[in-house]
Amino acid sequence: MGKSTRDRRRHPLAKLVLVGTISLGGAVTFATATGASTSSSFHITKVVPAVSHVTRNGPRGPITIDWAGAATFPITAHYAPVPGCGNCASETDTFTTGTHALVWKQAAWCTGNAGSSYGTWYVWLTDAHGHRTPKVKWSLSCSG
Repeated sequence: MGKSTRDRRRHPLAKLVLVGTISLGGAVTFATATGASTSSSFHITKVVPAVSHVTRNGPRGPITIDWAGAATFPITAHYAPVPGCGNCASETDTFTTGTHALVWKQAAWCTGNAGSSYGTWYVWLTDAHGHRTPKVKWSLSCSG
């Protein structure tokens, strides 16, 4: 089946990514180029502790991610280093059930043989429908 003249004129526009907002009962959903969306009703209220302290090559420590709004389990917690964080790693953990306080039991850790260090990460959540919270910052100090 051939393309009409109208289809050819519209074809270059198909390459554009449209980003907009849709109001749904007070919640605003933002489309992203990756296909995920963020919702103002689904957001992180705090990460506890805001700065974790661990011993290099020691046991992993927990963080608690408190969130509010509407989300569907499973919820995946993510963290990724801010630019310039050197050897910082990214990780995820999925929670199949839970409350508005997700305890990521082994989130805080560091390895190696250097002295003390400090890094900062972005933390965010994604629910089963691809709704994503805005990113918040979390930091880790490592001694030893």
